[in-house]
Amino acid sequence: MEWNLKRRYNGWGMKAPENFTLPKPENFDQMVRLAETLSKPYYFARIDLYNINGKIYFGEITLTPNSGFDADITYETDLLLGSKLHLPVIDD
Repeated sequence: MEWNLKRRYNGWGMKAPENFTLPKPENFDQMVRLAETLSKPYYFARIDLYNINGKIYFGEITLTPNSGFDADITYETDLLLGSKLHLPVIDD
């Protein structure tokens, strides 16, 4: 939220160069508010918004991280993480 670049390795073993910068979008705060509103009814949601020439465009809502697939974790780790997720019971 403070727009601080995290210089860490991504999933492909690449790291941002030391001189890399990316300007904060002029309407970043509005994009955050939109994402908060769109994600409110979901337990987990990734909201894809794009800022093109100062205009905000909606891409998609993804309801699972990595489409529910992560080849870098073991089956046991997957079960452990899944056991920590407690979804509310919804009555019909």
